[in-house]
Amino acid sequence: MKPFRFLHIADLHLDANPGKGKLHLPAGKRVIVRDRIKAAMRKLPDLIREKNLEAVLIPGDLFDREPTDPDILSFTIDIMGQVSPVPVFLLPGNHDSYIPRGNYDKDWLMIRHGVSWPDNVYIFNSEEFSTVPVPGRDDVTITGALTPAGAAAHRLSKKLPVEPGKLNILLFHGACVDGGLPDMPAADPFNTAELLSQDFDYTALGHYHSFRQFTDGEGKIRAAYSGTPWGQNLDESGEKYALSVELSYDEARLEKLKVIDYAIRDKTLDITGIKHRDALMDKILETIRSEHGKNDIFYVRLKGIIPPTLSVSGMDIDIRDECFHLFIDDSGVLPDYDIDRLSTEGTLLEKEFIRAMKARLDESLDKAGILTNALYYGLDALRGREVTPR
Repeated sequence: MKPFRFLHIADLHLDANPGKGKLHLPAGKRVIVRDRIKAAMRKLPDLIREKNLEAVLIPGDLFDREPTDPDILSFTIDIMGQVSPVPVFLLPGNHDSYIPRGNYDKDWLMIRHGVSWPDNVYIFNSEEFSTVPVPGRDDVTITGALTPAGAAAHRLSKKLPVEPGKLNILLFHGACVDGGLPDMPAADPFNTAELLSQDFDYTALGHYHSFRQFTDGEGKIRAAYSGTPWGQNLDESGEKYALSVELSYDEARLEKLKVIDYAIRDKTLDITGIKHRDALMDKILETIRSEHGKNDIFYVRLKGIIPPTLSVSGMDIDIRDECFHLFIDDSGVLPDYDIDRLSTEGTLLEKEFIRAMKARLDESLDKAGILTNALYYGLDALRGREVTPR
């Protein structure tokens, strides 16, 4: 039997709001990021043909929400049609559940928007597991089921049927609850033992946004999270991929495919010892340049002790030739106040404030972090410095 080659791409979260929250992307830059994602989508049909892939597997969260913006929905349906005749097996996830009159209701889409999913797209639309053949490959099957709404039992605790003599693939959108993976919203939980107890040759997983593969006792790759193919928020930093998978009875070979021209970089920089702004800006630019990503989005976390005269808030750094966006988080920086000296030699207000705050700290050890920040905020204010939340 010849190997089966396919694209495993999950958690695209189309129609999300990129850069929301801590990245502080302005509206104009959010539009640019969306355009870059659409440009990457347009390249997928050619990539599939160049790699001679026989199918596309999308295990959940193609869209970020339900309902999706009609233009994004129509755009995505058009791209999937361009993939034809290569079949697409699509599993709605916890963000884009299958609902009547929703993204995956073909009849409703035709009535409401005048578009519908093309014939090469197969959508798993039941919470009951079902198995379908791959067109042109009668030796390969795909099994899948909708992600149940709300909390679900460990559905992989029961062994699912496979077809002997064929390559069997499971499409699954769920949360692995062991193995040190990050906490995420509950979605079809399972553990590693349950996953590896199944007899599928490969399980294409969705839900977690970083790559992770699962191997059995013999070192054979049995399953993987492809992760999201592009970062849109701070918790999606680092390189992101889709996977080209070559599957045979003996092994699954995974090739990471970078399909987007940017990444989110989450960097921590200790600035203890920095004396002035020029030196600080040079150090930040050095960090950015070390990543060689002129399209990248940087979130730089400053930490350390700095002179009280050095203000790190509101810095204007020229990044036009360095990166796409930079946000500086200075919440980990503390001014180098000599608290003991100020408590005896400071102004009357400073001495009284430090005495009161030390008393509060002694009484409330469980709130030491908050009260320590309050101490520094107060000293900043008393000295006429800008108070920056930490």
